[in-house]
Amino acid sequence: EGCPKADSHNQYGLAWARKANSHDPEAKYFLFVWNCLWRAGASINHGHAQVTLTSGRHYARIERLRQAALAYREQHGTSYFEDLYRVHASLGCAGGREGIRVLAYLAPFKDNELIIMAPELDLSLKERIYDVLACLRDKMGVLAFNLSMVTAPLSATTESWEGFPVLVRIVDRGEPGSRACDVGSMEIYGASVVASDPFELARKLDEVERG
Repeated sequence: EGCPKADSHNQYGLAWARKANSHDPEAKYFLFVWNCLWRAGASINHGHAQVTLTSGRHYARIERLRQAALAYREQHGTSYFEDLYRVHASLGCAGGREGIRVLAYLAPFKDNELIIMAPELDLSLKERIYDVLACLRDKMGVLAFNLSMVTAPLSATTESWEGFPVLVRIVDRGEPGSRACDVGSMEIYGASVVASDPFELARKLDEVERG
């Protein structure tokens, strides 16, 4: 039930970012994040959504993804994001409507990670995010999660962002009442430890989609 509040944060956050960009065109790299409950890093129990706008280049992980997608296109002649969707769809782990694609991610950072890709940040995308979060809450019992949304830069850049979609990522952070941490030495120094099944997550999403 916090989703409408998040939508309000997002709407006003993007308006703020555009206004800031109009004053400083170099501040062009937009990122929206939402830490839902303390398990997800919220410092206090409220709608813990935040907006950032940076200059010079995007945050390191987003910039690395942009460069990887560009290198993929140069090497294979196709879109990394299109092929990512096709691979997931071929395995029954992705679906979409109105140009918005939802992936039960096959290489998650933590449990029940989802990726949503869209051509633009509009009402259809916001409604799809709500649907996905409602599925996680009602079908999967997810209460604590992290959500991020990144768009292409708000003004011109020297580097290429061709084909980069509006990208939303959501990850389950576990039971809020649990005292156990979901990130340990293996995640920090080795590799992600994931207990969820992306195929089961895809089945739950499909159930909701079919009504």
